Amino acid sequence: ATVGFDLGGTDDDQADGVALDAAGKILVAGRARDVDGTGHVAALARLTPAGVPDDSFSGDGRLTTAFGLALGSHA
Repeated sequence: ATVGFDLGGTDDDQADGVALDAAGKILVAGRARDVDGTGHVAALARLTPAGVPDDSFSGDGRLTTAFGLALGSHA
Protein backbone atom coordinates (compact mmCIF):
# COMPACT_ATOMS: atom_id res chain seq x y z
CA ALA A 1 0.00 0.00 0.00
CA THR A 2 1.09 3.56 -0.61
CA VAL A 3 0.16 6.32 1.82
CA GLY A 4 1.24 9.76 0.67
CA PHE A 5 1.53 12.66 3.08
CA ASP A 6 2.00 15.41 0.44
CA LEU A 7 2.60 18.33 2.77
CA GLY A 8 3.57 20.57 -0.13
CA GLY A 9 7.33 19.99 0.19
CA THR A 10 9.33 17.50 -1.81
CA ASP A 11 8.58 13.81 -2.19
CA ASP A 12 11.06 13.03 0.59
CA ASP A 13 8.83 10.86 2.79
CA GLN A 14 10.32 7.80 4.46
CA ALA A 15 8.92 4.89 6.46
CA ASP A 16 11.19 3.75 9.27
CA GLY A 17 9.06 1.17 11.07
CA VAL A 18 6.00 -1.02 10.70
CA ALA A 19 3.95 -2.77 13.40
CA LEU A 20 0.63 -4.57 13.77
CA ASP A 21 -1.76 -3.67 16.57
CA ALA A 22 -4.01 -6.14 18.40
CA ALA A 23 -6.85 -5.59 15.87
CA GLY A 24 -4.57 -6.40 12.93
CA LYS A 25 -4.27 -2.78 11.83
CA ILE A 26 -0.96 -1.73 10.31
CA LEU A 27 0.99 1.16 11.86
CA VAL A 28 3.68 2.82 9.77
CA ALA A 29 6.02 5.32 11.41
CA GLY A 30 8.47 7.58 9.61
CA ARG A 31 9.02 11.13 8.46
CA ALA A 32 7.78 13.54 5.82
CA ARG A 33 9.35 16.74 4.48
CA ASP A 34 7.69 19.81 5.99
CA VAL A 35 5.85 22.39 3.91
CA ASP A 36 8.75 24.83 3.52
CA GLY A 37 11.26 22.07 2.73
CA THR A 38 13.68 22.93 5.54
CA GLY A 39 13.11 19.93 7.76
CA HIS A 40 11.00 16.89 8.47
CA VAL A 41 7.99 16.11 10.60
CA ALA A 42 7.26 12.83 12.32
CA ALA A 43 4.63 10.90 10.37
CA LEU A 44 2.39 8.05 11.47
CA ALA A 45 -0.13 6.20 9.32
CA ARG A 46 -2.61 3.52 10.30
CA LEU A 47 -3.95 1.16 7.67
CA THR A 48 -6.78 -1.35 7.89
CA PRO A 49 -5.91 -5.05 7.57
CA ALA A 50 -6.83 -4.62 3.86
CA GLY A 51 -4.03 -2.03 3.50
CA VAL A 52 -6.13 1.11 3.02
CA PRO A 53 -5.86 4.22 5.23
CA ASP A 54 -7.95 3.86 8.41
CA ASP A 55 -10.17 6.96 8.50
CA SER A 56 -10.97 6.35 12.19
CA PHE A 57 -7.35 7.37 12.94
CA SER A 58 -6.92 11.16 12.82
CA GLY A 59 -9.72 11.51 10.26
CA ASP A 60 -7.73 10.27 7.26
CA GLY A 61 -5.43 7.55 8.57
CA ARG A 62 -2.37 9.79 8.91
CA LEU A 63 -0.90 12.08 11.53
CA THR A 64 2.12 14.37 11.51
CA THR A 65 3.80 16.41 14.21
CA ALA A 66 6.78 18.78 14.11
CA PHE A 67 9.62 18.62 16.60
CA GLY A 68 11.22 21.92 15.57
CA LEU A 69 14.46 20.44 14.19
CA ALA A 70 16.03 21.91 11.06
CA LEU A 71 17.14 19.70 8.19
CA GLY A 72 20.39 17.95 9.09
CA SER A 73 20.17 18.64 12.82
CA HIS A 74 20.24 15.81 15.32
CA ALA A 75 18.82 15.61 18.82
